[in-house]
Amino acid sequence: MYPVRMPLLDRRVQILFDRDTYDRMARTAAVEGRSVGSLVRAAVDQALAGQTRSKREALARLTSRAEHAKACGQQAAGLTLERWLTAKHDSHLPEGGLPDEPDADAR
Repeated sequence: MYPVRMPLLDRRVQILFDRDTYDRMARTAAVEGRSVGSLVRAAVDQALAGQTRSKREALARLTSRAEHAKACGQQAAGLTLERWLTAKHDSHLPEGGLPDEPDADAR
C-alpha cells in the first residue's frame, strides 16, 4: 500500500468572522467530521475552481468565434486566431497604441 501524500500547508492566513458565521462553520465541520480550517480550504478550492472553469469557458467562446470567422472566409483573408484576438483586444486602444513604457533604468 502506498502512503497518501498530503499537500504541504505552509502558509497561514488570518480571517475574522462574526460569531454566527463561525458557529455555523463549526457545526458544519463537526457534522462532516473535519476541522473548520478544512472546511474553509475546501470553500476556497471550490471558488478558485470556478475561476478556472470561467477561463476555460471564455477560451471556448473565443475559439468558437475564431472558427466562425474561418467559416465566413476571414481566415482565408489572413486573419489568424492570434491576429483576431489581438485585434479584438486592441480595438479599444487609441490609434497608434499606448505610449512606450519608460526604460527600467529611468525609474
